[in-house]
Amino acid sequence: MAMLKSAAVLTRDNVAFLLQGVPCMYRELLFSVKPAGELPSQEGRVAVVTGGSRGIGLEAVKTMLRLNMHLIIGSSNVEKAEKVLKPLAAEVDGKGKLEVWPLDLTKQKSVHAFCQRFLETGLPLHVLLCNAGIMFYPKHELTEDGFEMQLAVNHLGHFTMQHLLYPRLRAAGTADRKARIVNVSSAAHNCGGVNFDDIMLSTTYSSKGAYFQSKGAQILCTKYLAKKAQEAGDNVTCNSLHPGVIYTDLYDYTTIYKVAAPVLKKIWRSPKDGAETVLYACLSPEAEGVSAAHFENAAVYRSAGYTEDAQQQQKMWEASCELCKVGTFGQPDN
Repeated sequence: MAMLKSAAVLTRDNVAFLLQGVPCMYRELLFSVKPAGELPSQEGRVAVVTGGSRGIGLEAVKTMLRLNMHLIIGSSNVEKAEKVLKPLAAEVDGKGKLEVWPLDLTKQKSVHAFCQRFLETGLPLHVLLCNAGIMFYPKHELTEDGFEMQLAVNHLGHFTMQHLLYPRLRAAGTADRKARIVNVSSAAHNCGGVNFDDIMLSTTYSSKGAYFQSKGAQILCTKYLAKKAQEAGDNVTCNSLHPGVIYTDLYDYTTIYKVAAPVLKKIWRSPKDGAETVLYACLSPEAEGVSAAHFENAAVYRSAGYTEDAQQQQKMWEASCELCKVGTFGQPDN
């Protein structure tokens, strides 16, 4: 019976992925990439970026540096990230500033250490770009905190960062130029919602289902936090986005990526293309003041219906707070 249930879940998730993925790729073939537009100087402004040393994140970092921004990149492999990122300083003629700090999103203690280090610098925080992620992790594995791997990296690690760094964002935002939280999600959230009865998927695991859930969780909490910030009168916006179907190593765990890479490279968008929507959400004057939105192709786009449900938003928020041991969001832990 367990094997039949597992097979049914896998079939369901594969079918959902095809039904959502094929139209998404078709849509992107029909419409050209919309650029982020003219972006203002970021001199004197600070951003924290996860996943900034490869793929979409790396392309976004290049532009942020050229705009004279101070960037702090969280990476699980500092030495490897520095080899990629440090040469960028020479390419932008001394503009901007870049630091790479250790950050392992699978470990809550690492997230706390990273955020504490930032708070101790006294720096303001104008943009928190939660870009790092994993996709279709092949096996059911729990982190040391007891979190399913994709939920930990894609959502819960970033949720804790937002909690701990929120006071600095709130202090840096102004009525004319708000601080921004940007969560890089995926159109794959349309393929399935959150399994609140078994959020760690311990009974039946599907690599695709776990990914769908993690991305849905991101958007639910994005919208909930945006409403909280607005109700509190905080000058902080919070948005999510789908960067596009991008040819990056995010697909390392998928068979199709390994087999059909030469073809996919020609039809999928490039990391530079994907960075346009990221930059739009983080820096564009057009997105100033926009909150609780979901972006695609550098414009506001619809997210799945369940992500608009206030009860599901609150349920995911409360579950995230409980899992991450958050007492009062945005206030120091006791």
